Amino acid sequence: LILDDPTQSLDSVQKRRLAALIDRVASDRQVILSTMDEELLGALKEEVTRAKKIYRLGEWDPVKGPSIREE
Repeated sequence: LILDDPTQSLDSVQKRRLAALIDRVASDRQVILSTMDEELLGALKEEVTRAKKIYRLGEWDPVKGPSIREE
């Protein structure tokens, strides 16, 4: 499952519910999520119990692309 910034127009309660839903979905499939929403990221860190990796994209280089660091 690939999600690209899925929290547009969601309030804090709905973001937490989405994070819990993502945790349930991740029980039997891989989930890739892209977001700039720090509130959602915090909810995901708390709600998702499965193994997870978080990557942050940094400065963009025209030749190498973005810098990437794992949290």
